[in-house]
Amino acid sequence: MEELLAKLLNGVPYLELIAALCATLYFYKYKTTPLRWLLPYLWLVFLIEILAKVSIARQWLVDNRWIYNIQSIIEYMLIFYIYHRLFIGRFHKKLTRWLLILFPLFALLTFLFVHHSFIELNTTAFSVGSLIVIYLVIAYFQEVLSSDQVLSISKNLTIWVSIGWLFYHAGSIPINLLINDVIKPQDLMSIRPILLVANVILYMSLILGFVWSNKIST
Repeated sequence: MEELLAKLLNGVPYLELIAALCATLYFYKYKTTPLRWLLPYLWLVFLIEILAKVSIARQWLVDNRWIYNIQSIIEYMLIFYIYHRLFIGRFHKKLTRWLLILFPLFALLTFLFVHHSFIELNTTAFSVGSLIVIYLVIAYFQEVLSSDQVLSISKNLTIWVSIGWLFYHAGSIPINLLINDVIKPQDLMSIRPILLVANVILYMSLILGFVWSNKIST
């Protein structure tokens, strides 16, 4: 079972690549919206994943966790920015504007005073960031449902992306609470199923969204 989970997790970069390719192929559908930043981000995620794996395999780096720290902070900032542009209500626009300023400062402080290292995964910032993302997704859904917009969920890229982020970040919270305490290979069994399911839901949501959604007109 452990070997199977490890092989499945090793296949996640293929999902990342397919998502990046779909984002490129269907860029015309969303190029005039805030979601256009998904294109460079998905390619960045894929390249960072390959760099992190190759750097360890070829012993270029002893520890590659700092790479994931940088990637994750960029991810949260991107999500906050996208929702800042998507929200119509004044409160959430102000909230996301402040998040873009305060969250990187919060991450830096937790690096310095909680984890005392840029090498250890900043699970404090990640957990807080994931909770914020979950809140923003739910708030966005509420705003859409309370508006006069008529949406076809299966044809709306923003909905697909939001669903992927919702499930991924909900699954990320228990992973963040456990990951720095995992010191033995056998202990990875406790987080591998959650990590696998979270990644599959995220990238399948993105892939299906790019393929099935309508072109977004602005």
